[in-house]
Amino acid sequence: MKKLIIALVLGIGLNGFAQENKPKTNKTTHKKEMKSDVKQKDQTGRDVSKKNEKSQEKKTEPKATVTKTSTTQKKDHKTKK
Repeated sequence: MKKLIIALVLGIGLNGFAQENKPKTNKTTHKKEMKSDVKQKDQTGRDVSKKNEKSQEKKTEPKATVTKTSTTQKKDHKTKK
């Protein structure tokens, strides 16, 4: 039983070292990634500013005032049904 456990641990350990290494990225692909990151940041910045503008517009819009109904209006409403 001990030999089986030792063999499994050894096999797992060797398997971890046997992994292939990824090729290093060259500078041109890194620059392309940087450019796309900048574009994404610009786009998200524009989206956030649009949301902020919309929220400010909603805040500045006058809200409809709610008026209390008078007792005569309540009576009229009940009689209509």
